[in-house]
Amino acid sequence: MKRLFLLAMSALLIGAPLANAQTKVVVNKEATEKKVAKSDLDIANPKKNTKAAVWLERGKVFSDAASEPSGGMYGGMEEIALKLLYGEPKTVGEKKLSDGVLAEYVYPYLSAYVKDGKVVFFDITEEVIPGAAEKAYEAYDKAYQVDPASAAKVAEGLRKLSNYYAEKAGNKYGLEDYKASAECFRKAYEVKKHPAVNEIDTASLFNAGFLATFAGDFQQGLDMLNGALAIGYDFDGDTYYYLFHCYYGLKQFDKSKNALEEGLKKHPKNNKLVEGLVSFYSTTEGYNPEEVIPVVKSAVENDPKNAELWSGLGRVYDKLNMPEEAVGAFSTAAELAPEDFGTNFNLGLLYIKVGDMYNEKAGSAASIEESNEMINKRIEAYAASIAPLEKAHSLNPTEKSTVELLKNVCFSLRDAKEGMLEKSNKYKALLEQL
Repeated sequence: MKRLFLLAMSALLIGAPLANAQTKVVVNKEATEKKVAKSDLDIANPKKNTKAAVWLERGKVFSDAASEPSGGMYGGMEEIALKLLYGEPKTVGEKKLSDGVLAEYVYPYLSAYVKDGKVVFFDITEEVIPGAAEKAYEAYDKAYQVDPASAAKVAEGLRKLSNYYAEKAGNKYGLEDYKASAECFRKAYEVKKHPAVNEIDTASLFNAGFLATFAGDFQQGLDMLNGALAIGYDFDGDTYYYLFHCYYGLKQFDKSKNALEEGLKKHPKNNKLVEGLVSFYSTTEGYNPEEVIPVVKSAVENDPKNAELWSGLGRVYDKLNMPEEAVGAFSTAAELAPEDFGTNFNLGLLYIKVGDMYNEKAGSAASIEESNEMINKRIEAYAASIAPLEKAHSLNPTEKSTVELLKNVCFSLRDAKEGMLEKSNKYKALLEQL
């Protein structure tokens, strides 16, 4: 998940040379509050509040207040520059993320997150003026209403504000606060929609929808993603894929399926959409999984080395109670992704299902010869499950279900295969330790 589609980042994140950032950053809350108080008096004055310049100045005061704590900060800043600008942090802690740990340098109003001696992300933790960014937008909008001829100056202020939101969105994303990142991207998009700017920031719009979906805010995800579609941006079908998740999360299953099908009509080679259909038909009651087999087979033909597609085909066959076909699909998936736990585990489990199928056939066989044939096939299927299950166990040694399957299948083979009872006892002992 750790990738944004066309991530729209502010130029402020690119980094400025140290020589241009020697002034120590000090947040002067009192001075900012005085500027706000003066602006409050100006807009309360009927002789002044009809002038665009008064509202433009107010927009600047609040915009500056919003970004004041992070003045001079940028991604990639050397730790030595950070301390020159901000001094020694109040405390130093750790921020654990899915892909590692960052040092957290805590300052008044913000925290900087450092790895390998450089700032990776930063986060304003306390606003100098609460709601400053929102108030800046209101002021710029008022300036435009008072005098549309001020549009160029309003647009300049709004672009700066949009950059502020985009920068904040990027940092929130990096810190894995996806809901906050989605909201910031939404605001970056909304700011640029203002008639003074009149720009459609499609990247921010898509990112807002994508991240809202990931954060489980499915209604906001729908609003943003449908907004992207409405202006003709489906990002090679990915917009439909995330719409599928939104509709599914809202339990609107027909619309969920329709989003995938509509996307595939336009982008038949988008494998995310195929995987989404597999997931839908594999997990949703009341829909016939046979319908998706031609779609998945076509996708596999177009991309035969895609392990996810082969696994998806295997899941559909399993849903249709076709374990032998499922084994074939998952065997190919395991060849393509030999180090994937789930693929190996599912392959082992499916071999057991094949064995169970032959066991049932043995019980209903019309002759002793047929029964013995089914029993031999059951033994071979059970035996074939051991290798992928042991591989799965090596990849995730603490997963109890794998160990329990190995214990049971080895025990079932104790009279048919040499050494199986010892193996069963080994896994029984291991299971008791987990």
